[in-house]
Parts: sequence; C-alpha cells; structure tokens
Amino acid sequence: MDLIATYDSSDGSENEHELIPTRKLPKPSVSLIPNQPTANPLLHQGRIRSTPHVEGQFASFVYISVHIDVNLQRFLEEIALYAMERVPTLQSVWLGGTTSSDRELHISLTRPIYLFHHQRDEFIRAVKATADSISEFNGSFATFATFNNDERSRSFVGLEIGAGHEILRDISKSLEKALQFLRQEVYYLEPRFHASFSWALLETNDERGEELRDLYPTILELPSTLVPDLTSNYGDKLTGKVGTFHVDSLHCKIGKQVHRFPLE
Repeated sequence: MDLIATYDSSDGSENEHELIPTRKLPKPSVSLIPNQPTANPLLHQGRIRSTPHVEGQFASFVYISVHIDVNLQRFLEEIALYAMERVPTLQSVWLGGTTSSDRELHISLTRPIYLFHHQRDEFIRAVKATADSISEFNGSFATFATFNNDERSRSFVGLEIGAGHEILRDISKSLEKALQFLRQEVYYLEPRFHASFSWALLETNDERGEELRDLYPTILELPSTLVPDLTSNYGDKLTGKVGTFHVDSLHCKIGKQVHRFPLE
C-alpha cells in the first residue's frame, strides 16, 4: 500500500510533501479466512441446496439413529442391489465398501431447519426436555416405500416404520412448540417415519442439470412396480427379526455437531 502524507509547514511557508516509503501489508493467515460452504451439487451426490447459505446459520434436524448389526447390514446390501438391478439409476451407500462408522440408519423427526447461533441453545434444551419425557422403546420396519423430497429433486427407496410409529409421532409433536417459537416449519401433518437406503435424482430444471446427469443420470419417477417387487421378495424377512430395533436416545444435528440425549 502506497501511503502519502502531507505536512503543513510550521512557519507559514509553502507546504512540503514527503513521500513515505512503500509498505505492503502481510496477507491474512488462511486460518483466519472463514470457510464458505460450497453449493456445488457435483460435490454432494447431486444434492441441490434449497435454502441459500446465510453466514451464522446452521442446517439442523432431529432424528433417531438405528444401529446396524451384521444381519441388517447384509439385508440392506441385498435389497439395495436388488433395487439397483431393476432401476440402474439408483444410488446406495450400502454398496461399495461401507465402513463401520457408516452403519446406522436415520429416521428424521423434523424437517431440515435453519438455526442462527443464538437459537441453538434454545432448541437443544427443547430436544433434551423431550428426551427426558420419553422412555426407551422398541420399533420395527414394516414395509418398503418410496418418497420424494420437498423440492422434488430426489426420490428415495426406504423402510417405513411399523411398531413405534405412535411414539415417534409423539416425539415429533412435542418439538412443535419450540419449532414455532423459533419460526421454523413443523413436521408433516401425516408423518411417514422411515429410513432410506437408496436414492435417485429426478428430472429438474436446475441450471446445472446437464452437468449432473453426466455423473448421476436422472429419472422422471421410480417405477410403480419397485415396491411390490421388494415386498414380494423381501417382505417376510423385513417384518421378521432383522427389521426390529431398540431406541434409547434422540440425536440433534446442528451444523457439523451432533448432540445425543438418552431417553428416560
């Protein structure tokens, strides 16, 4: 930065101008430059951000985590492979080297919400209060089902909840007051609690659609025969022991942080 300083003479003579030598400010440390989240769908399995990023705002949601044992892991691999053979555009994390850290299914109890820094503690307290009021319980997967996200940019194949549905609905309802206080959208009026195991991109008018299709081919919709085929071949096994699970905690993810709250 070139700095020029002008000095007035003390005896009333003509102003004199003195040129200060050039001084360059050091470049800021990389550690001081905040990381800006990228919205590039190519880096996030084709996901398209529906809500623009706002500095200081954190994507959040509440969910149940279902631990994956060996039997359920093998079952998920089997049904994912079966579904992908019938719909080649499907993708699944259960094939191609799933690690032990990935071995859990998520059952969402809220929509994705966006909290500012000062709202986080309030919401965490609400989730903890809900967890304190609910006892541990057993649940089960009952049927196969397909779902579209709210933006209708993705379609999912998942396992829908049977036993435990009423308790999950109670948990979701108990969070509504906190969500409304924070001006967030509550969960669906008729919730279908589920865990997804495969997904496909749907046709979209997004400007990056052509680029996305090179990596993730899109479809208009999943075939109506997929769920009946899965049910015919794997329904009995799903409703057996492999589809049961125990719930002992709630999870709340805010940004990159995950908070776990044991149930009563």
